Amino acid sequence: MDLKDEFKVKMMFYEGLTSIESNSDISICCSKLKTDKSPSQYRGIAHALTTVLREEGMRALYKGLIPSVIGVEKRFESEYGLKEAS
Repeated sequence: MDLKDEFKVKMMFYEGLTSIESNSDISICCSKLKTDKSPSQYRGIAHALTTVLREEGMRALYKGLIPSVIGVEKRFESEYGLKEAS
């Protein structure tokens, strides 16, 4: 394995982490909008985001992030391992 390949693998891993982190907030808000019990609780995605932050805190936006990160790590480990084996 040369330095260039190692750099590419690290960049792909960080890209996956960034993607998960940035989409986590939006997916939480979308699921809150879909499971809304009263029609006036959330008026849109921006209102849902601010309401979740106000009522549940920042931690609520990142629930379930750790399993996703572990999944990305395992995926890249397996892909890189298969490439090294061949």
